[in-house]
Parts: sequence; structure tokens; C-alpha cells
Amino acid sequence: MLSIIIPTYNESETLPILVRQIFEITGYNKIQAEIIIVDDNSPDGTGELAYYLKKFFPKLKTLHRTERLGKTSAFYEGLAQAQGNLIGMIDAGLPYSPDIIPDLVFPLISGNIDLTIGSRFVPGAQTFGWNFITKSLTRMACLLCAPLTPVHDPLSSYFFIRKSILQKIPVSDDAPYLLLELLAQGSFRSMQEIACHYERQLQGKSTAPQKAFTFLRQIGKLYKVRIRR
Repeated sequence: MLSIIIPTYNESETLPILVRQIFEITGYNKIQAEIIIVDDNSPDGTGELAYYLKKFFPKLKTLHRTERLGKTSAFYEGLAQAQGNLIGMIDAGLPYSPDIIPDLVFPLISGNIDLTIGSRFVPGAQTFGWNFITKSLTRMACLLCAPLTPVHDPLSSYFFIRKSILQKIPVSDDAPYLLLELLAQGSFRSMQEIACHYERQLQGKSTAPQKAFTFLRQIGKLYKVRIRR
């Protein structure tokens, strides 16, 4: 069974679309799936909307937290409720298309792959809404991760992994980029990146400086761990 965990904060506009698309795609491809939404007390009513959607989707679970604690801790709270032996994560704001979920899941089902990633930086990937500076900075950040992992897009928030492997990897709840943490701390027999369609969502106030700071802090910690090994 597949459990897809979706951390949310102020995603009331896109969440119903994403939930419907995921269940349509998994149903059509005969993938038994559940969705677990973990909401961080969104002021726009995302949590209430998620609860309402349960009336239409029996395999939808919702968890409501009292404050904004971040995607990584939300993911692990959702993991505690997951029934599947395969675990996925996707961004609730719909920057990633759920159309490639079967391409990401079937290699795990076959037993040959431990981790699959929806990648923005492999041949065939399509990215929209990125200006040259933003895309260049993201690529540069991924290059800084190269000593830690051979993956082209370790900052993706669209991935699927075996629960048995996930549960063995030590991760800090405050790690801003969960996939990077898993890649740097975990051990995988094999991984596969699948080209995805990515469309950067417009945001109000820019959070780029804060994201840059948290990324540098995280990668600094991971480098220290690697050196000590």
C-alpha cells in the first residue's frame, strides 16, 4: 500500500485539486493508496477543508497541529499514521504534477529501487515560473550538495521511499529539506530520478533570504556529520 503525506499551510486553493488528482491517478493505475494531510493550523482554513474532503475520499486522513512547526516534523507525524509500506511526499501547492506518481511508485513495487525522486534537473524535466536568477541559485545549491549525494535534485519535495528504509534514517525535526537529509544520512541500494513538471508558485513576500540561511545551516551540519564518519 502507498501512503502519501502532504504537509499543508495555507493551501486551501490547491489542496482539493491535488487530492482529487492523486486518487484519480492511483485508482486508474490500480495503486492502493491513502493520503495523509498534516495541517499546521492554517489561517486560511486549509485544515477545515481537509476534514471536509474526507466525506468524499474514504482513504483520506487528516491531522491538525496547533502551530506552524514545519514540513519535516509534519511528515513524521503523518508517517506515524501511515499504513502503507511505501511512503511518498508531495508539495500541497501543486508546483509538482502528480501525473508521474505511477512512474515513481512502480519501481519501488518491483523491488529494485529504494527511493524515487521527482527531479527538476534531469533530461526531460520541465520547469516554469522560474527566472534565471532563481533557477541558477537553486542549481548552485544542488551543486553544493554533490559531495553528500549523487542525486541531481536533492532539494526536491516530491519523492517516494520504502518505509522500512525510512524508519532507519536519523532525521532532525527542524531539517528544512527532508530529502537532502535522507540522502545524506541514509543508505540506499539504488535510487532513481524521474523527470517532472515543475511550476514555481507565485508568493507574496519573498522568503528567499530565509530559505538560503536555513539551507546553508542544514548543509553545514551535514558536512560536519560526514567529516566525523
